[in-house]
Amino acid sequence: MIEMDNINKILPPNYRPYYIYTPPYMRTSAGVRVLHYLAHSLNQKNYPAYILPQFLLKGLPPVHPELKAPILTQEVVNLHFHEGRTPIVIYPEITYGNPLEAKCVARYILNFPGLLGGSQEFDKNEFLIYFSKDLMPTTHNNESTILFIPPSDPRTFKPPVDNKIRNKKVFYAKKFKKYHHGVLPDFTKDCIEITIGEPNSQSISEVVELFQTAKVFFAFENTALAAEALLCGCPVVLMTSPKLEGIIAKTELGMSGITFNIDDESIGKASEETVNYRLNYLKQFDKYSKDLDYFIKNTQEKAQSVEYKAIIKFKKPKIKDSKITAGIKAFIKLIRVEKFNFLGTFLNLFGSKDKREESLSKLKKIYISHR
Repeated sequence: MIEMDNINKILPPNYRPYYIYTPPYMRTSAGVRVLHYLAHSLNQKNYPAYILPQFLLKGLPPVHPELKAPILTQEVVNLHFHEGRTPIVIYPEITYGNPLEAKCVARYILNFPGLLGGSQEFDKNEFLIYFSKDLMPTTHNNESTILFIPPSDPRTFKPPVDNKIRNKKVFYAKKFKKYHHGVLPDFTKDCIEITIGEPNSQSISEVVELFQTAKVFFAFENTALAAEALLCGCPVVLMTSPKLEGIIAKTELGMSGITFNIDDESIGKASEETVNYRLNYLKQFDKYSKDLDYFIKNTQEKAQSVEYKAIIKFKKPKIKDSKITAGIKAFIKLIRVEKFNFLGTFLNLFGSKDKREESLSKLKKIYISHR
């Protein structure tokens, strides 16, 4: 009997490849980490998966050097096309449309569609991957599956070895303030704010130290920091707001260690339950491995049924502009494309107070649409 294992050890895999369209690796983004971890775990199972960065960051690698996640190149795309191996292109939900013009598309829904960008509806032929059952609508027409990848490392985020005194209060509210223009309650003045992507933002070790010595973490939005706090034994108060559409991964991870109340009794009770949260979190790694097999089976079957007639539209990623350069380019594009709409709206800035407020709102929407 021919040993297939020996053949597979010598010859390259002939499975349909995965092209994952994602921002470059960022430790500050759980969604981006999940996309890169997916590529890594597919390659670990001998299913070829490539990262196609949407852009590059100056001075930083596009993928984590320890992950098995090669960068997609035009040469690799050409090879797969000549071999007739239809690629499975995976987009996050924040990506509009199908920029690679792929014929076999999977869409990874990592957050509530449309909340952070992208469309709220997807092509009926796309295979939808839901990061959490809590993101899945009650009715939809697409083929789909749930694929929860634990984004935070429990080896790093863990309870302190010694009994450290928990006397700090910390909070996080980046999207709440920046995108939703939320107003922080007065009690946050006595708390330490965790920030991300700022010049003075805390390092990973500093965040771990905060969570190991904090008696409570206030989260104003869905964030992996909540899971990281709980993994360190710090209870979480989830601050409700109109923009908080639901709790992501509640179904997978449960609510142990989480409360919606800011009183000491509720926080104390939540603190006692953090150990249960950690145990449940660790179980998700085994479950993910099984769910990944189901995902592979479905996507491979889908790709095998699609003939590879036209090569995908590959673009080599470029270094991302600075915020100032990107703003100038968006402003020039705005004037060029929306010149008449823009001019009329701009002139209204010199009208009445109502006209000014209305115009400012319109100008902001026009600007964002062309960034």
